[in-house]
Amino acid sequence: MDLKNVTIIVPVKNEEGNIVTFLQSIPRQIPLIVIDSGEDRTATLIRITRPHNTEIITEKCNIPQARQLGAEQAHSRWLLYT
Repeated sequence: MDLKNVTIIVPVKNEEGNIVTFLQSIPRQIPLIVIDSGEDRTATLIRITRPHNTEIITEKCNIPQARQLGAEQAHSRWLLYT
């Protein structure tokens, strides 16, 4: 399977203590869409840790809404949700 056919959609809220370890576990060639509903430094850490192949959407929403937002932005054949 070509990993470019997969997008990982990640709803987050105040995950600054966990996000770097999570990002390091995802192969960089897989596109990542992060929907950040929090108020901490999660988005900043994402930009520093994974500056390429990552889209960050800042939106106050619940998990189902965040998943929908991510799906609407994805262009790959397969979607994985965390």
